[in-house]
Amino acid sequence: MDWLPSLLPITVVAAIALFALKEVLEFIRRRSADRRKSHAFRTLLARECEVNHWAHWRLQETLREIHEDHEKGVKATYTATELPGGDALWRRTDQGGGYSGGGLPDARTDLISKIMVDVATMDKKLFTPLENAYDSLIEMRHIRASLLRFVSSKDEEDQMHLQGFPEYGLSELEGVKEDLDKLYLECTGRSIDRTDMRVRG
Repeated sequence: MDWLPSLLPITVVAAIALFALKEVLEFIRRRSADRRKSHAFRTLLARECEVNHWAHWRLQETLREIHEDHEKGVKATYTATELPGGDALWRRTDQGGGYSGGGLPDARTDLISKIMVDVATMDKKLFTPLENAYDSLIEMRHIRASLLRFVSSKDEEDQMHLQGFPEYGLSELEGVKEDLDKLYLECTGRSIDRTDMRVRG
């Protein structure tokens, strides 16, 4: 570039060089900020996986209990009380007066839907498992909502659905678990297990 000074004033050459330097520094700054943001997203999403893992486990255990009652011919009644905030209290009472139950939390999707566009542009490797987990969590919400409706309804057809529904729900929840596992693995580098549960984050 020895010929530039002969063609352009030194001030122009300096301005071009300064502009190029600023662009490079801005690129580095943006790249660094994106990496920090991506790391933060992965940390937050890992926590969401842990919360949803707990919700998934509770729904799975509830469906399994109903399914086993029907398989064994156990006469039990089920009630669900919906709470403010979207969660529910589940109770099973058998003929002998024994009971079991607990919380039946809903799947959380707010954070995922909020950051999905940013992840799509910033971290393409994370986006695919995130999108799949989001779709699965929507399916999980549908399964839970259907269960609560069948239990609360006085309609005979809904009561009949309750007998066969647990088997369908348990089958669908296997796919939900797989997608949560894949997202958690992408966020943390390891598989999710029973110790990775948060009742609420």
